[in-house]
Amino acid sequence: MTGAVTVIGIASASNGTSAAAQTISCPDVVGALPAVPAAAQAEVTSNVALLQKQIGEANQRLVSS
Repeated sequence: MTGAVTVIGIASASNGTSAAAQTISCPDVVGALPAVPAAAQAEVTSNVALLQKQIGEANQRLVSS
């Protein structure tokens, strides 16, 4: 992946109130993966699930900060 750039940011959503809800906005990793060999599929699936968990945790930290 030479020269690839991944942008990770914070998105805001407002429903007309003065406070905006913020969430972590990351590109979809699963759609960017090439074919995964069967021997590595379990590890890749586990790592993607861990990434989703980390994004969820980061969103919770944004809400509580």
